[in-house]
Amino acid sequence: MTSSFLPITLLNMSNFWSSSDIPADASTRREWIKLMLHSKGWTLTQVAEDLQVSKQAVSLALRAPNQRIEQRIADILGIPVPRLFPERYSSSTGRRTARVYRRKRSASPAYRNGRAEVVA
Repeated sequence: MTSSFLPITLLNMSNFWSSSDIPADASTRREWIKLMLHSKGWTLTQVAEDLQVSKQAVSLALRAPNQRIEQRIADILGIPVPRLFPERYSSSTGRRTARVYRRKRSASPAYRNGRAEVVA
């Protein structure tokens, strides 16, 4: 199949999903997800605005686990999250296996005990 044929085929399949339609390769799947979002009238920027996060956060969620963003993308596409991101779920139990990383937020050195301190 040539690359020029792929988008037309995927757009025609947008109302029916099976496991074989979704690319197995994670890199290819990321592009496929973007294409499917576009076919539904969504961009990564619009998803970000809908969730009140940055576009970079949505883009990163295609590479690294983020349950909230994954769920919204799955809802838009009408595809279960484990089918969109199978490497993040156990095939036998269906439970999430990929760890969700969250940055720890710490107060800047200039703020201690809820008060601003002057840093010389």
